[in-house]
Amino acid sequence: MNRLLFLIGGLVITGRVLANFEGSDDFNHNFRNSSLWGTEAYLQGRFIERNDRLEYSASSWPSESFLPWVGSTGDFTRAWAVQIDYFNAVPISTGGSAGVSFQIANSANRGSALSFGAYRDATGMHFSGRLSFGAQYSPVQNLAVAGGGSGTIRIEFDPVTKVLSTLYAINTSVSPEFVLVGSYGVAGGGGSVGNFDWGMAGGGDFELTLIASSNFASVPEGLLNADNFVAVPEASTTAFVLGGVAVLATFRRRTFWPVPHSKERH
Repeated sequence: MNRLLFLIGGLVITGRVLANFEGSDDFNHNFRNSSLWGTEAYLQGRFIERNDRLEYSASSWPSESFLPWVGSTGDFTRAWAVQIDYFNAVPISTGGSAGVSFQIANSANRGSALSFGAYRDATGMHFSGRLSFGAQYSPVQNLAVAGGGSGTIRIEFDPVTKVLSTLYAINTSVSPEFVLVGSYGVAGGGGSVGNFDWGMAGGGDFELTLIASSNFASVPEGLLNADNFVAVPEASTTAFVLGGVAVLATFRRRTFWPVPHSKERH
């Protein structure tokens, strides 16, 4: 089943202030920070910031919501990485699915995009990604994982190879590590799953959108959530642990779910 949803082409994203992905949000305000997130486009379901997290719920299906990050954009010539924690306990029957995903798109051509997320269907949790270029699509990379109801999804960009990499970490009793799912070249090559030339060699930047969706499944309140969004202008795990400390110094540790090892701060 194709679990990926792509950004509505006409969605307008404004208000960027930084030249490379940088910033964070732990969703502890119980209201949307308009300096970080733009106008939500939605069908049936909605994101609501409450209970110190970003909750998604939908009383009917199909449902989807697109929430653009406007605090910064990703540079085509510099390294960056973005990640967010998720929690997914949505009850799913055969044929249904629900999940949270990232979409990275070429700001000059939103038909060029990478979608990657964590989805639950009747068989369990999956991490799924696909690259697009207009009407062309890479194969869907779909990795089934035992457990995985809470964890982290992440996308990294290598400015030398021009490759986007998708990774996940799941929360267990042992501190989890990030696992590579697949890689995608945006300058014509280098990816393990798919490659397209997005035409960004002359300059350009990447946009980020947070997406939640469900198909053949309603989403009760509190069962599909996101938290602890982080964007750093350096793709290494070390940058999240060290370079992100100043950005995240005011974050409160929560008991919502365990924090992956790569994000723990003491």
